[in-house]
Parts: sequence; C-alpha cells; structure tokens
Amino acid sequence: MNSFDQNFVEQFLVSFLERAGAVVEKPRFALVDVLLPEELADYFQKEELQLAFDYEIARENPESTYVTLGSHLLDEVVPLARKYGQYTEQFWPGQEVVIPKNLDKTISQVVTYQHCRLPRVTGIWGAENVYYAFYFLAAFRFYEKEEEIFPAVVNGCTGLPCPGFEERWQELMPLEQAEYVLTRAPLLPLEQHYHTACGEVKPWIQKKSRLLRESINRLVKREQEKTNNYYREIISEIETRLKKASDEAKLERLQKQIEATNSEWKIRNEDIATRYEIEAEVHLDHLVACFIPALFIQIEVQHKRSFYQHCLIYNYLFRDIETPQCYICGKATRTLYPGNNGVLSCSDCRG
Repeated sequence: MNSFDQNFVEQFLVSFLERAGAVVEKPRFALVDVLLPEELADYFQKEELQLAFDYEIARENPESTYVTLGSHLLDEVVPLARKYGQYTEQFWPGQEVVIPKNLDKTISQVVTYQHCRLPRVTGIWGAENVYYAFYFLAAFRFYEKEEEIFPAVVNGCTGLPCPGFEERWQELMPLEQAEYVLTRAPLLPLEQHYHTACGEVKPWIQKKSRLLRESINRLVKREQEKTNNYYREIISEIETRLKKASDEAKLERLQKQIEATNSEWKIRNEDIATRYEIEAEVHLDHLVACFIPALFIQIEVQHKRSFYQHCLIYNYLFRDIETPQCYICGKATRTLYPGNNGVLSCSDCRG
C-alpha cells in the first residue's frame, strides 16, 4: 500500500467520526485520539479509541488500534458510514439560550457605524439558524493520485461564508436532536449557499495544486536534466565521429543521426512534461447541516435626521456577533456607512 492509500484511510475514518459527532484529536503523526458519542460508544462498547495509521506508530503505542485497508475496524466503519449518506443533520448540544452580558460593548467591537450616533438595540429574539458545511473531495491526478477533503461553511440565513466554524464545531459533541425549542430562522435557497461554498473552496484547491506543482516541477527538472545529459552525450559522440569521417555517405548518415537524436530528445522532454501534468477533479462529497441557536439583534442608528434599521446575529458557537453584511453587495464588512438610498452599506457601495 502506498502512502496516498493510507492517508486516504485516515482521512476517511476521521471524517466519518467527526460527522458522527466524535471529538477527534491528533497528538502526533498517524495517531488519533477519539472520544466517541453515545451512539458509537454503545456500538463499539467503549467511550474512547486510539487509532494508529502507521505500523511503526502502532508498535510504539500498544494501546492503539492499527487501521489500514482490510482491517477489522475499517470493515466495521464502512457500513456505518454508508448510513450517514451524503446529508447529515447535527445539533448544538446546549440548552439555555440567554442574552450575553455587555452586549453594547460586544456590538461596538464588531461593527462600526460611520457618521452615526451610537447604535440602539430595539429588539432581540432567538431563532434556530442552520450553518451548511459543504465538504468537497478533490482528486489530484499526476503520475500518482492524491485526494483531500476541503470544507466550506455558509450561514443559511445570511448566505455569508463562516471561516473557522468547522474547526469550532468539531470541538463539540453535537446531538442528533435539539434540546432547545426555537423557531427556525428564514433561510436562503440551498443552491445559493452551494455556489458561495464553491467560491470559498476554490482558492484552497488552487493553493494545493500550486504546492503540488512546485513539488512536481522539481521532479520534472531532475528528470529532464538526466535526459538532457544523456542526449548531449550521444550527440557529442556522433559529432566526434562526424569530425573524423571523410566518406560523403557516412557524413550524411551521421548528420541524420544527429537530427533524429534531437527530434527524439525533444519528444522525450515533452513526454516528461505531459506525464507530470496535474489534473484536479472536484465534487461535493457530503453536506452537514449544523443547527444552532442564534440571537437576532435589531439595531437602530441615526445619521442627521435619518434612521437606519440593521440586524445583527449573535452566534452561540463563537460566543460573539458575526460580521454583518452590506445591504447592497451582500459582502461581509465591519464598517457600515449611511447612504442616500436609506440603507447601510460598505465603503465600496456607499452613495
């Protein structure tokens, strides 16, 4: 088995465990500590697992379970993973939804209303928001194949990307059902969120491709140097014989050999470049809907004689107010300006 196979085994298993609600930590290379949720703890008859994805690491950690293709634990997990399918729902494990202290201070640290009086909170209500975690599987094909999962999370209510959400969510033990009772916040179409997620994950895939290209270019350069040295020696030998030759037919034959060798040299270098080309194929592997309570905070600000209404969202996962969005372009911004059109907008859209 090559390293790419073993890396994919680790990635597959960790991805499944996290989707199932497990807390996963990686203390060192190829070693993973897992705190299982209740459902999986009952299935495996234990609350914790230590998994090793390298034979030597497994020998150094006798309490661990070595996992590779064909291992018993992996065979047990595959049917479980199939049950989760392409769509999974997980719920925030808290119960109480309370208004945070020092809310005015928190608001002032997140958003600035330029040329306006201090914002005034005119209403607060709780609702269940959904954060869609899109997991894209990218397959990079060159002389070998490497696969990697890239996540992108989008706020279902605002349609804004949520950087850092997935890492925070993996620190929790999400539930299969909510323990709080809240109405659902209005959601934008899922197709819109998918396009946003595609835009978010694209730079990461491009970065991965670039890093692979830099690594592969070094291999291409070394192989082409060997090839160039090989053909230079051949041509040098032919040219030496050419200088010594006096027969016209022999001179013509040696000249044709040089031309053929140069042609073969060029084709060989082109073959090397082609063999090391990178092709990336990306598709949506699975979607996790993360349900979490949110506080919707209605704000009123005044500029001269005009009043502007604005809504902020307090995220209980981050314990903070999310960066708001411009009412015109929809992009996230921490600074809002009053406009002649009666809405608050970012610096690029202010009128």
